[in-house]
Amino acid sequence: MVTANDLRAIAGTTKRVQMHDDLAAAFNKYAAAYGVNNQKRISEFLANVCHETGGFTRLSENLNYSVEGLMKTFGRHRISAADVNKLGRSGKRAADQKAIANKIYGGDWGRTNLGNTQPNDGWDYRGSGPGQVTGRSNFAKVEKESGIPVVANPDLLRQADAGMKAALILWQKWGLNEMADNGQSTAIRKRWNGGSLGLAEVKDARGRAMKLKLSVPASTATTTPIPAPKPEMPPSATPTKKAGWLEVLTAFIIALFPGHSK
Repeated sequence: MVTANDLRAIAGTTKRVQMHDDLAAAFNKYAAAYGVNNQKRISEFLANVCHETGGFTRLSENLNYSVEGLMKTFGRHRISAADVNKLGRSGKRAADQKAIANKIYGGDWGRTNLGNTQPNDGWDYRGSGPGQVTGRSNFAKVEKESGIPVVANPDLLRQADAGMKAALILWQKWGLNEMADNGQSTAIRKRWNGGSLGLAEVKDARGRAMKLKLSVPASTATTTPIPAPKPEMPPSATPTKKAGWLEVLTAFIIALFPGHSK
């Protein structure tokens, strides 16, 4: 069983936060059901989650940007200098994280790249969950793959239980378990994140995870197999009833005296 202490060791910290316990519980609940059930798979999955969640500490994107950090990260093509100075954190005020999200993930850029079409989509569909899914269209993809209604209820992805389940479903469907078995960390990062951002940190976290003895409880999920339908015989192969002696005698008499059969 993966413990909160294991997550801290993977993150390289001793600081305790409630999210460690919540994520460990959710991971143990679902991991085996989605094939994350050996040392390599567990280490690879948790290393990626570690990076995306700031060391297993948050399931919602941190948008607490300073004025300088906001412009450096997103640039003038995503947010104007006036908005940077108005919304970014300074010595006099906190960052307006909701407004920042709607600026950097909205407008023409957000509509084209993230499918954000409504005024508040940037905030509603900000980076969320163990995989930091971002944008309405990506939330819709998660919903389609997982069956979890995160488009109408985006906060579900920011909860440990539903967020972890969705991440594990996608991990399995994308074939990342098999890639983990083969040690394809770089390819996994590209599939999971779309590039190599955070790859060095993920590899460091994976290295720490591989030093631990990680396991998960066996899945308690049960499935009832659906019996296969009985094959239908083609008309030419349909068996016919064998005629008895009375039917044979009757047919013989009719053949001899056809007029008496009416």
